[in-house]
Amino acid sequence: MTIDDRLRALAESTVHPGLECIESGVFARIDADTHTGRQARLGLVTIIGSATLAGVASAAVPVPVPDREHATVEMVSTRLAPSTLLGGR
Repeated sequence: MTIDDRLRALAESTVHPGLECIESGVFARIDADTHTGRQARLGLVTIIGSATLAGVASAAVPVPVPDREHATVEMVSTRLAPSTLLGGR
């Protein structure tokens, strides 16, 4: 039996009665997934918008700049500084 014979036999056969109710169920799930997808997109846009707003707001807050005259750097030990390690000491 060739593929053409099988396709012809399939086309001439009757539809199984259980397939009648499946189509409406498939379309109902597609509609439900579309609704869920919209909610997911709305949630994602909300999160991105909130993060953007928080970033802009935090950039607008003034940050105190330390006075250069009183700024000091305290180094406890230079024993493991890269310059000493590279020198082989």
